[in-house]
Amino acid sequence: MRQQLVPWLTESIKGRLLLASLLVLPVLVGATGVGLDRAFKHSLLAAEQSRLRSQVYLLLAAAEVDGGVLALPKVFTEPLLSQANSGLYGFVHADKDNHLDSERELWRSASAQWLTPAELGLQHSQPLRNAVTEFGRWQEDYFFLRYRVRWEFGDENELPLVFSVYQTTAPFNGQLESYRATLWRWLAVVGLGSVLLQIGLLLWGLRPLRVLTSAISGLNSGDLHRVEGQFPVELQGLTKNLNALLDAEQSARARYRNTLADLAHSLKTPLAVARNELHATTPDLQVLAEQMARMHDIVNHQLQRARVSDGDFHLSIDVLPILERLTSTLKKLYPSVAFQLPKSAVKLRMDEKDVFEILGNTLENACKYGATEIAVEVDSLTFKGQPHLKLVIADNGPGIAPAAREKLALRGQRLDENQPGQGLGLALVQDILVAYGGELQLEASTLGGLAVNFWLPIKSNE
Repeated sequence: MRQQLVPWLTESIKGRLLLASLLVLPVLVGATGVGLDRAFKHSLLAAEQSRLRSQVYLLLAAAEVDGGVLALPKVFTEPLLSQANSGLYGFVHADKDNHLDSERELWRSASAQWLTPAELGLQHSQPLRNAVTEFGRWQEDYFFLRYRVRWEFGDENELPLVFSVYQTTAPFNGQLESYRATLWRWLAVVGLGSVLLQIGLLLWGLRPLRVLTSAISGLNSGDLHRVEGQFPVELQGLTKNLNALLDAEQSARARYRNTLADLAHSLKTPLAVARNELHATTPDLQVLAEQMARMHDIVNHQLQRARVSDGDFHLSIDVLPILERLTSTLKKLYPSVAFQLPKSAVKLRMDEKDVFEILGNTLENACKYGATEIAVEVDSLTFKGQPHLKLVIADNGPGIAPAAREKLALRGQRLDENQPGQGLGLALVQDILVAYGGELQLEASTLGGLAVNFWLPIKSNE
């Protein structure tokens, strides 16, 4: 059990939060209890001092000195001073050199008549120091308050006196113990309640994670196709990206299924032609070669369509090094062509092979069809109400009539039969762009030839 509990407390989010609460909460509760205990004890001491002071003032008010002789009444308004062994005792001593002269105890209350100093545990010869008033605790059994006064009588005569009042600590200790018992009992209840509340809050706060876990289990078992439901803000990004990943995966599967269907459909005709030629008496090898080349192009084209993705989960790559590599290769094949490339870095969230495919096909077409100057431009614009990156490859070739531009993106369409090729280049480029949510446009360039525009949506996290 212990071997299972320790990993749960350290490896589980719930366990970690609960362990932190169990470690921090006792410290906070203990510190609160100590603080409240000290504050209450301080207030009790202040109340005790104030009470003893009022008793001293009561003795002072009732005292009289006649001819140097101190006189106090036998009965006071404070009944405890008149009740034997009541726990409240009053004394008056002569003051001599800041010492209580035990040989000259001038008066004691009726409550202390049957007690000796030894029974009280009091030593009246203890110094009063130089203070007029002294409050303290004597041998943990009594609180005392002593008050020095010089009582004037007659003509320029005075009597140095010390009024003392002692109160047993039993009531004080009883109140303090009762308060402490109540305090720590309630703090224990509050601590336990806080732990239970913390557990409840953890279960409630982590419930979306359990719902998400259940949804992922449903995806794994095939019962669900998407993560649905209301999730906290902290999990909405995760669920959004998870659903986007699921959509991309489902789109890829659908694309593979469609590609296989398109591949089978596209191969039917060239296979039928090739089979007829093979069964002919004198097969035409040129026709067979053409059909084999056509099937090769069809297979490559369909595989490329199946490979491209929508780009949501690709890292941003810099297009400028790719352009430099492509143009360096093309200069060897077309040395008369001059290239103008962007000066700053261009970032695209696409697969690197897809970038090579669309740029390589477009640049090669521009070089192939009579251009001597090719410019690549990049700009961020709003296209169809959304922010897009516009990548333009413009040339100074003969250009294409507006009516013929739409045909170029169709598979197998070629306007110049003198150049080798199967007319698949721009169709493949368009398929890749569509897979990334982009669009291909053809228009006249400022250089006098054709401008191929790639519109690619800018993701919100780019």
